[in-house]
Amino acid sequence: MGRVRNGSTGKIENGYKILEIAALTKEKKIPVSAISRVFSPEEDNFISENRETLNAFKSLTENFENKGIRVLDRGFDNKIFIDYFIRKDEKFIIRAKKIEM
Repeated sequence: MGRVRNGSTGKIENGYKILEIAALTKEKKIPVSAISRVFSPEEDNFISENRETLNAFKSLTENFENKGIRVLDRGFDNKIFIDYFIRKDEKFIIRAKKIEM
């Protein structure tokens, strides 16, 4: 386990980070898990949360190509992620606070 922010209480506690990517399909009217990863910053091979997220995006692209539109919430309004989607020519929507490019 590592030190993480508890979203319910706002306190820093022991726990794991969770990365989840869900997809909507023509057949299902509910989100379907495409990628799910639980990790800790204490892992030996851990580099950063951004690296974990980029690896998940790369896996998504490898398995589903650039089909669909990537829709992300605040926190992903990071130049690293925006550059990735532009470089891969993927359609994306990010709810952002403020973007400085």
